[in-house]
Amino acid sequence: MFKWCALVCLLAMVVVPTAGCGDSDAPDLVYVSGRVLLDGEPVPGAFVKFVPNSGPASGGETSENGEFELMAPGNRVGAVVDSHTVTVTCPFDPAMGSSADGSTQAQAADSGCNVPVMYSDVVTSDVTVVVTEEGTTDLVVELSSAAAATEGFGELIDAASGAG
Repeated sequence: MFKWCALVCLLAMVVVPTAGCGDSDAPDLVYVSGRVLLDGEPVPGAFVKFVPNSGPASGGETSENGEFELMAPGNRVGAVVDSHTVTVTCPFDPAMGSSADGSTQAQAADSGCNVPVMYSDVVTSDVTVVVTEEGTTDLVVELSSAAAATEGFGELIDAASGAG
């Protein structure tokens, strides 16, 4: 009898604390990956963020070929099904004059990233993507230096000098 009671108590100690640990309130995600291009060229070393109309944002870093894979909070792969505003931000370098809040954006000299500041904020970015239930593995996020200049956001910050 004692062994049976000990087994039940041990099982209760293992099962009860883990009950409810699953994130059942988390939204469903679909897989999204692709490439970021600026004027047709890959954008290496940037951070891509998909901000939906509702739900959590997802993001990822671009490779040297501009490729990315989106991750949601909790290290969950994918993005919510919704319309998203896309931002693309270069790594900031305080030594070059960047601020952590993104109000000034001097790229790290070794990042190779030269995205116009317009694309770094959901208010000024004009890039939207609709993520469907199917997800995607071949999404291309096209950015334009000319469009940024037309909107008055064309300043590209020289990564070597920190000057625009």
